[in-house]
Amino acid sequence: MIEMTRFDFALLSLAILLLGISFGLLIAGHDQFMPSLLGSLVLSAWFELRGNKHRRENSNG
Repeated sequence: MIEMTRFDFALLSLAILLLGISFGLLIAGHDQFMPSLLGSLVLSAWFELRGNKHRRENSNG
């Protein structure tokens, strides 16, 4: 299990919020959904990579 700090939890929450906003903009037919979608994907990818790093460190040691 990944030990989440407050910063990690805030980033994950922000990524989920941005993803919801981007899909809302997409459904509403606005063109501004792409920057919001990209932002949420970058945040969630960073969070996942950080989690993988912690898993590797814990499995080696």
